[in-house]
Amino acid sequence: MAAIRHALQHEVFQPCDERLLAFVHVSKAFKKKKTSFLCISVTKETPLVVNIYQVKKTDKNVMKKKRSWSLNNLTLVDGKTNSPETHEFDLNFDKVYKWYASNLQERQCFLIVLWKQCSSYSLKERPEFKNLPKEWISGELSPSETQSQVTALTGEVEAEGEDYQALTEREEMDLEQLMTQCGSAVSNAEAFMETLARDLSVLDGENVQSVLASEKQVAHLMEQLEVAITEVERVESQLNSYDNILCHIRNTMDKMEEKNMLIEVANRNNQKLLSELERVIFQLELPKKHQNALEDADLTTKEGLRDAVAAG
Repeated sequence: MAAIRHALQHEVFQPCDERLLAFVHVSKAFKKKKTSFLCISVTKETPLVVNIYQVKKTDKNVMKKKRSWSLNNLTLVDGKTNSPETHEFDLNFDKVYKWYASNLQERQCFLIVLWKQCSSYSLKERPEFKNLPKEWISGELSPSETQSQVTALTGEVEAEGEDYQALTEREEMDLEQLMTQCGSAVSNAEAFMETLARDLSVLDGENVQSVLASEKQVAHLMEQLEVAITEVERVESQLNSYDNILCHIRNTMDKMEEKNMLIEVANRNNQKLLSELERVIFQLELPKKHQNALEDADLTTKEGLRDAVAAG
C-alpha cells in the first residue's frame, strides 16, 4: 500500500502542489472489473482546498486524474449499512456515484478522513453522513487509533498536516549509483550494511586526519581572534572615554543654559527697575519757575508767597 501511495503522490499530486490524504481502490458497483482510485487531496498553499479525485491508470500504465469534485459540492455520504464489513458506499455530488471498495481498511480510512475534512473546513453546507459506524463519524476514535489505521494502509507514520516528502532527483541518482556499486544490496542486506559501515569508518578516519591537519590553522585562527578581542576592548574603552567627555560637555551646556536664563531674568528686572526710576525722577522734577520760587522764596510779599505755595 505504501508503494501505491508513493506512486499516487509522486505522479499525480506532487506536480500540482497537492498532498494526498487518503485513497481507496474502488470500482463501480456494477462494473467491478474496471478499477480506479478515489483520492482525497489538499492543496499546499493557502487557502487550503480539499478535492476528491478519481484516478485511473492509462494504457501506458500512467496514473492520471479522470474526474474531480470539490468538497463543497458533496451533499451525502452513504455507507449502506452500519457494519464495517460493507464494501459499498455512495457519494452524492451532482448525482449519485456508487462505489465498491476492494479493501475494507482502505474504505474505512477514506471515509474517516473524508468526515474529518468536512468537519474541519467551513463548508457552505456540511454533507450528511449516514449508515456508517458511529465511532467513524463522531470523533470517538482516538488519534492513535486513527493513526494506526493509516499506518496499516501506508506502511509509514505520517503526522496529520505534515507535508509528504519525496526524494529529490539528486537523492534518487545518488541512491541508484550506490545500489549499482553494491550489487549485493538487494540479495544480501548484511553484506550491504558491512560495506556501508566500512565506508563510514574510512570517512571518519579521513575526517579525523583533516581535523588534525588543520590544527595549525585553528591555532592561528585563535590567535587572530584574541587579537581581535583585544582590539575590540581597546575600541570599547576609547568609546567609553568619549562618552564620559560628552557627558561632561552635556552637563556644562546645561549649566550654561541655566546661567543664561538667570542673566536674562536679571536683565529684565534691571530694565523694569530703570523704567521705574525714570518714572519717579520724572515725577520729582520741578519746572524752572518753581525751582526759582523755592530757592529765592520771598515770603514777605504776596506774589512770593503765592509762588512758593504753587511750587510746593
